[in-house]
Amino acid sequence: MCCAAWVIIYLVQLPNHVGWGDLRFSRQFFLCTFANHVHTYAIFYVVVGVLTPLGVCFVCYLCIYRRASVSNLVRSRILQRQLQGTATSPIQAITVEDSDTLCPAPPHSNESQCKKFYDDLVMIQVLFRVLIIYTIMWSPLVILILLHLEDQISPVWYVLVLLTAHGNSAINYLGLFKRAETPIKDDGQQGAGWKMYLCYEGGNCIINLKERARCRKCRYEKCVQDGMSLIRKCNE
Repeated sequence: MCCAAWVIIYLVQLPNHVGWGDLRFSRQFFLCTFANHVHTYAIFYVVVGVLTPLGVCFVCYLCIYRRASVSNLVRSRILQRQLQGTATSPIQAITVEDSDTLCPAPPHSNESQCKKFYDDLVMIQVLFRVLIIYTIMWSPLVILILLHLEDQISPVWYVLVLLTAHGNSAINYLGLFKRAETPIKDDGQQGAGWKMYLCYEGGNCIINLKERARCRKCRYEKCVQDGMSLIRKCNE
């Protein structure tokens, strides 16, 4: 990943050595940056520095989606979530009647593999949310640069668009904040999304860090145990 970022940065800088574009203070960005006043170079910069990384990420997520779409684990999780209406944990229960077609047991499965699988699914969801946030927040600025309209709009609006683009990393926590399933209270009501990080115990929110970690660990252990018991039922 670091090597890929370095290569992209170098490719963006490479035309400057032959006189196509340069580095100078930009009144639009209020800092020293690439010569976006040269329209052809601005297009090159957007394609290489923005659209290419997004395209690679899109292809990677497409491959992940195609692989996950044929996974019994993923289909079992989605179907059971639709049937129940809510989700209680990363490991979803399945009924015995559906076990013939929805058995979520991968070959040579064990507790660590099962937990790792769902951890990977959660991480994929988080990274996809971050990608969507990045795309949405950078799109207005990219459109202005490509259409060469940065000098034709109000400075106030341009500053807002600029801050929106560069502020995308400041709201990535929105994707991380909902990385796990929303917890369910004992009365069956869905709890607030932010409370999943504080962990429920008896319907109450735990603030103490040690107690929160202990409760989360117990919940994951119980999820794994419940999931493995269902897997054994499917294999019987």
